[in-house]
Amino acid sequence: MAVITFVGRDFSVDVPAEWRRLATADHVAVFLGEECCGIRPSMTLSRFEGPAGRAAAAARADHAARFPGYEVLREWHPDLQSTRRSYRWVRQGARPIIQHQLFVDGVVLTCSRSDSSSCESAEEVFQVALGSLSVSQRAL
Repeated sequence: MAVITFVGRDFSVDVPAEWRRLATADHVAVFLGEECCGIRPSMTLSRFEGPAGRAAAAARADHAARFPGYEVLREWHPDLQSTRRSYRWVRQGARPIIQHQLFVDGVVLTCSRSDSSSCESAEEVFQVALGSLSVSQRAL
């Protein structure tokens, strides 16, 4: 897997060179892989106001209310300025979705894939991206 460092205004993240890159009204950057089991593995980078812990708590409450079968698989705090969470939920009529989020003050990276063993190769990509996210103080 060839990796490039995608550099934004106040962040950088390592992503697969072959993944499609775009931006939307809701996200600073979106990276899309090849479809697997009816869903494209994706990584989205979004901004939020306030500290990471508060944003992570708000996201957890929102996801529990909106995502059927929402289940937190693991949550931890790599340092004082970040929160990391892995969870799954079920789309109606489709395979469950696995998501990972890394909240750093001002920015959240969300990685999503189908919960299928044939789509587990995206996990390596996600771990590279989550481990490489760097945010400058300007984002805060």
